Amino acid sequence: MSRWTEFINSPKSCVIAAAGHGKTYAISECLKELSLSILKPALILTHTHAGVASIKEKIKENHIPRESYQIETITSFAQRYALSFVVDTSVFPDQEQKDYFPRIQSEAKSILSKPSIQKIIKLSYSHLFVDEYQDCSLIQHEIILSLAAVLPIHIFGDPLQAIFTFDAEPKVNFTQHLMGFLRFNLLETPWRWRVNGNCQGLGDRILSLRESLMNNRQVLLSSDASSNVQVFLCEADFLDYSNDYYRLIQSVLRLFRTGSTLLLVPGFIYNGRLRGNINDRAMIQERIDFRHEFMLIEAIDDQDYYTLSDSIDNLFISFRRARNKILNIKKALYSLHFKKGDIDEWFHGNEYIKTRQKEYKEPSLRLQSLFSSFESNPSLTSFRSILRFFSVECHYHNKRPDIIHAIQLCMNEAISSGDKMRDCMIRYKNRIRRVGRKIEGKCIGTTLLTKGLEFDNVIVLDAHRFADKQNFYVAISRACKNLVIISKEQVLLF
Repeated sequence: MSRWTEFINSPKSCVIAAAGHGKTYAISECLKELSLSILKPALILTHTHAGVASIKEKIKENHIPRESYQIETITSFAQRYALSFVVDTSVFPDQEQKDYFPRIQSEAKSILSKPSIQKIIKLSYSHLFVDEYQDCSLIQHEIILSLAAVLPIHIFGDPLQAIFTFDAEPKVNFTQHLMGFLRFNLLETPWRWRVNGNCQGLGDRILSLRESLMNNRQVLLSSDASSNVQVFLCEADFLDYSNDYYRLIQSVLRLFRTGSTLLLVPGFIYNGRLRGNINDRAMIQERIDFRHEFMLIEAIDDQDYYTLSDSIDNLFISFRRARNKILNIKKALYSLHFKKGDIDEWFHGNEYIKTRQKEYKEPSLRLQSLFSSFESNPSLTSFRSILRFFSVECHYHNKRPDIIHAIQLCMNEAISSGDKMRDCMIRYKNRIRRVGRKIEGKCIGTTLLTKGLEFDNVIVLDAHRFADKQNFYVAISRACKNLVIISKEQVLLF
């Protein structure tokens, strides 16, 4: 019998714990106990694709048999049941549209409340675990309760990490909506800062900041060598495009040559626009990442994935109609986030492809041949050859490598299957929802994209720009060994 036995045996159980206290690892401990006696797998649901990968990693560390669990995001689970049991799927909007997943979840809620479907659920799974419960919308909570009608349910969460928003849709309230759940205080040690050579002083400092945030007190940003916290007050932020600001970031990065490093950019509204978005992060990367060491983390459902898939599907028709063929193909390459200068150096304006000299002569002749093939037969295969010329043969750095990687994978699938790029992209995205996405190494991201993850070193940019205490807390609690905060203001009050 383990300390989790009573928690597992309760029909509705709940653990609320701060970041770094082992909520994700606790799920693997529960699975380890269940795998000894339960023949059916446990169902594990979370919110993000990085979260799926993180839970899988913890389960792997505990050597849990693969047949003992099934893990996916809540939206992926809802999507699977909605698409399987709704007879006329034409009722759903296109996947990239804003109301697609709300409609999916609404249909899933209705489906999962039916006795026949609940019987399938009961026959399929032994228990339900839900991580990051504070990020559930109310309709997701209702989906979970439908499953709880036939499965023991065990949830983990932390209200101070509730950073997801659902437009006008209300979020789950731990006090109001979890009254029927038995609460367990089983996670009281900040393990994140006590293992793998991590900094215990940093964990204590973050817990101290958490207490201030929970009690709505002001936060005083100050350096502390004993807790590996450094604070840099700067008159500029990333919106000012100040050279001194970016030199500061570069000097900070030189402190962390080893270990995983996260450069965390706040998301906020400025002059009616969302800032800290992918374009802002790409701009920051261009100014500081001269060795191309950092991974630019993309939101999995960024509109550009589908827009670019559509544009490639339509490229061949537009190319045949285009008066200026060179300009048409250059625009297609620009849209794939290659640097304009890298593309332009192979062309004489919009007139023809240059025949370059010395070591570039043979490649330029090859590009002329590839373009001639595309011109005579515009197709995915001939365009893929041009794309590979720039991305593989020229080794040109793409501003958004995740997009070019996804496009190339979907292009290969579309050529093989004969399907449209858009259909292949939808399938690709749905696969990631099920299997998760591993994020590690050196990264540039946001709180939403790195929630639930941990890094040796975290550099928080523009702390004064965070919209609320929840996002600030998620930002600082990603750090295991070193935390750097850059801010215009020394005192923060959310």
